[in-house]
Amino acid sequence: MFTKLKKYIVKKRIINPWVKETKSWKVSDWVNYIHKAFDELKRTKWTKKVFPDLFNFTYDDLDSYRTIDEFPEFSYNYPAYIEWWSSGTVKKKVIKLSKNDIIPQLRALGRLVHNVKKGDLNNALGVTSVSPFATEKLISFGLFFISKKSLSVRIYELDENIDKIIRNRKYDGLVTLVGFMQPLLEKIVSRYDIFHEDLAIGLTGDVLTDSVVVKIEEYLKKWINNYKIHNVYACAEAGIIAVSHTDYHDLVYYPECCAIRILTDDNKLIDIMKAKKGIRGEAVLTIFRELLIPNYNLRDLIEVTGTDPMTGLPTINVLGKKVRRINVEIPEAGEIRGETGAVIRVAGAPLNTIAFDSVLATFNVDYLVLIDDYRLKADFKIYTDRKIDIDALLSRLQSDYITNIWAEKYKLGIVDFEIITDRELLDSYKKLMVNLVKVKRSPKIPRIIVRRHD
Repeated sequence: MFTKLKKYIVKKRIINPWVKETKSWKVSDWVNYIHKAFDELKRTKWTKKVFPDLFNFTYDDLDSYRTIDEFPEFSYNYPAYIEWWSSGTVKKKVIKLSKNDIIPQLRALGRLVHNVKKGDLNNALGVTSVSPFATEKLISFGLFFISKKSLSVRIYELDENIDKIIRNRKYDGLVTLVGFMQPLLEKIVSRYDIFHEDLAIGLTGDVLTDSVVVKIEEYLKKWINNYKIHNVYACAEAGIIAVSHTDYHDLVYYPECCAIRILTDDNKLIDIMKAKKGIRGEAVLTIFRELLIPNYNLRDLIEVTGTDPMTGLPTINVLGKKVRRINVEIPEAGEIRGETGAVIRVAGAPLNTIAFDSVLATFNVDYLVLIDDYRLKADFKIYTDRKIDIDALLSRLQSDYITNIWAEKYKLGIVDFEIITDRELLDSYKKLMVNLVKVKRSPKIPRIIVRRHD
């Protein structure tokens, strides 16, 4: 699909002119860009078919437009040039991009590299998920256009590609998911000098915390001193949303692919271009595609932290997925403080608790799963009323593409499963939850709880 000739044409006709044009843009120019993109894309036949009412709305009217919780399905005849799946939600989504949809992605990529490296990467390494998920295609696709040379390796094929990674060193760019850093650090970085002194690291897929950065730096400082870690906020549905230029806590908004509104606790939608520092809420995106998707709620909590001095664009801090917090005390286990929800980030990946429940249900057991998450690693304590064989659990996790990732992470040493038979604890927990349901009218009994250690 992509050749050196296409790469040359894309850079000459799309990326380079865009970087040059926007270099001197002020905030008002970006506001005009957002309004123009909305006005043009609301008129396409694809948008009219799915969101016919948008035709009578202006961009500013989206402050009072409904939020979209379900990602729309693309028509069978949508002019898809490339497509991928989203792995971060309860329901699988297929995201299709036309040739026109790819242009904003390329523009954002080009400006990102110009802002953080002042030019193309020379030799980049990408450690990706597997096809057909978004990160596999986005990372490989992106590195092809922004680096003179690049090598992309799937995380589950890391061991068999160690020699290849070493042969192709040294790398001045690394792009991967936060959750993939631990095996990369332990298996390769701890043993081999593979990075150029002037290294740019782009990390995505999870909240980038101080403890994760400290762990990465412990390994890197053995070999190099000059490196920068960039926090990349992106999603399968929209692409690049925001990127840190200097401080990884402050991510600069990239408007090419989407507009952002913040849904506050009092149910108000605030355009991020008008939001004051300290405004916090859920990220609601208007995604710029030939099928324009208005006010799509990512359910990520973000906070406006200020303004980028170089571009004048808002900066944000990404706080993570909105989940339900739980605080209970069980005599046999003590106090349990954690998070529960349909999809929870664990060791850098989305844990689909419904799919995980379905696997445990095949054993016909009562259970409680307490997960201690250390960002780069996680320990699963699985309490059951009957014994479960670990090999049987791994086999059944592998049978579903949604849960297979946890079997693979177990093999890589990223997660550990401890299966504990404890009927007494489970009986106490059930009684406690029944009482909570009666008192608080809780809609469900959480049986998978994540405890953060950061």
